[in-house]
Amino acid sequence: MSRPALSLLVAAAATLAAPTAHAVFAIPVPASPLDQGGWTLAAHMSNTGGMFDGQGELSFSQAYGTAVASPTASTPDFSIAISAPISRILFITGDRSVWAMADYKALVTQIQARAGYFGANIDFTLGLNGVVSQVQGNVLSRGGVSEDPWITYAPEHFAGINSNAILWGEADYFAAHSNLKNSAGGLNVYVQTVPEPSSLALLLAGVLTVGAWARKRHAA
Repeated sequence: MSRPALSLLVAAAATLAAPTAHAVFAIPVPASPLDQGGWTLAAHMSNTGGMFDGQGELSFSQAYGTAVASPTASTPDFSIAISAPISRILFITGDRSVWAMADYKALVTQIQARAGYFGANIDFTLGLNGVVSQVQGNVLSRGGVSEDPWITYAPEHFAGINSNAILWGEADYFAAHSNLKNSAGGLNVYVQTVPEPSSLALLLAGVLTVGAWARKRHAA
């Protein structure tokens, strides 16, 4: 191959390998857990005023306010009563820019402990502007303090206040704590419940158990 031809070949290869200003790469954005289905809207905080008006401590033992199936940012605060066992809890802003998901039993354990601990004590799966990560947050729960529990995805309570990362508080507490929900379309709380076995499933399980017992007895 002649030297001019070789030079042309090298130049062509370099052109193909070099990035261009028009190159576009599709980067998948993690979906909200809500897109997977199976969630129940359990509570809502509006985008004005203080934190949640009621004082249910996320136990969902009693309803508060008037529940709305598809609340808007300005819908007044509400929560519903839930009798089924809950497995996971999801806090998500109205504009879905921020969400944090946790094990419900772990959350309730920290609330009921009344330890008054300000540091990291709960694990969250956090979605922040399309980026998903695993973080440790804080559940601040003290006896006799009406606005508790405070819940943040930041690793410490005051860091949560300073970085606008407070997900939950009660008794209509109004201060910098409410900046996140007031600037992001309010905040909704969803839960996943553990399905109770149906009567047919229980009957089938009973028949299988009796059948296994009968076969074992016959074999003996």
